[in-house]
Amino acid sequence: MADDNYLSMLNNPVINPPRQQPQQSETQHVAAQSTPAFPAAQQCQQDLQSSAKDLILASETDAEWQNVTVPWSSDTLPSSRQDLERAGLLVRNTNVDQYDRDEKDGFRVQSLADFMERQSKDYDDLVKKLKAWFGEQVKVYLIGNRVVTVLILGLVKGDDEQKALVGLQSELVQT
Repeated sequence: MADDNYLSMLNNPVINPPRQQPQQSETQHVAAQSTPAFPAAQQCQQDLQSSAKDLILASETDAEWQNVTVPWSSDTLPSSRQDLERAGLLVRNTNVDQYDRDEKDGFRVQSLADFMERQSKDYDDLVKKLKAWFGEQVKVYLIGNRVVTVLILGLVKGDDEQKALVGLQSELVQT
């Protein structure tokens, strides 16, 4: 009888509520879901994906790199946070942003060389692929102050005037 009472208590959702799902990361990574249909963008995405397959961005999250491919109408790379938001690369979660209250100031652009000098030698193959596809026309965008979205983007042009931003995205946590 005592065992039945104990089990009833354990299964009672008022006394022992079910576990809640952990909160999502503050920045959703939705850009990796859209893919332009022209072959050059697809080939570039596949090459970068194969080079970044086993790489992680070392921080408190050890996040993997995700593919990013979105249609783009300009002949130049994005130059502002608003450009990235318009392209669908930055979508804020509805959760309260408890870390980056002054996030407007958390937008930085670096060269590929500056960003990669802090990475391990494991990134050499990826750097070669990025330079082969984009030459020097590749930028690293760092968005956020404590939870930082990292985007490595270049511009790919198709035969019929189609353009796409292609690259990689990850997350860096700095506390």
